[in-house]
Amino acid sequence: MKAEFELNLDSNGRPCIKFRHHDKDNSLEQKALKVFLDAVKEKGCVLKNPSGYAEMGTGKSWENYEIQIGK
Repeated sequence: MKAEFELNLDSNGRPCIKFRHHDKDNSLEQKALKVFLDAVKEKGCVLKNPSGYAEMGTGKSWENYEIQIGK
């Protein structure tokens, strides 16, 4: 599944992630996004850092993140 996210600034000048949900679209991606959004509204969300990679002596490194539904 695919969704487009944009790193932007909110109305107070703080970094935020923006995205658009096409709520009338019947695609699997938009249906799954609605389920996710409804659950986050109810239960909140958590930011997990399940893994990363660093190659010593080079500039190659990254961190993987997941935004998950809270418990």
